Amino acid sequence: YIRQVARTIFTRVSGDETKHHVFYRDAVGDKNGNGAIKIDPSTVVKALERQARDFNMPGKGGIPDFDQQALVVAEAGVYDRIIYFDILKKLAVDHWKIDQLQGLDDAAELARERIFASMAIMARKASLFEERRAAKRAKLVDDPTAIWVGKKAA
Repeated sequence: YIRQVARTIFTRVSGDETKHHVFYRDAVGDKNGNGAIKIDPSTVVKALERQARDFNMPGKGGIPDFDQQALVVAEAGVYDRIIYFDILKKLAVDHWKIDQLQGLDDAAELARERIFASMAIMARKASLFEERRAAKRAKLVDDPTAIWVGKKAA
């Protein structure tokens, strides 16, 4: 029964998150190049840089022990730096192609440079996190008290 309830909740949350993702992705710029990025690319790039820099998960300010809980989620591979980096790269580079935008004002050019600099830092941090997580999991493989998520120890 509990698994069915959890499955129902997670299915609803996942669907809701997907709707948010698609809405914001396409509001910025859809697959045809329409959206805010076409109307005012400089403002959009500056906003993207601000969002990437200041991003916090919902709940960060109000859930007790949020950082510890987020670490458990990250260690389980549910949502972590690697996933966040992949989403940012797929949107900023692959979908919106901010690296190819022309005619940005000086502040937007600087914001674009900061986006790519922060993405390089994120990639390094994500790689280090994955290495630490893999080492931790390797130690847990033979531990009968390990908490298992899917087919891997959390």
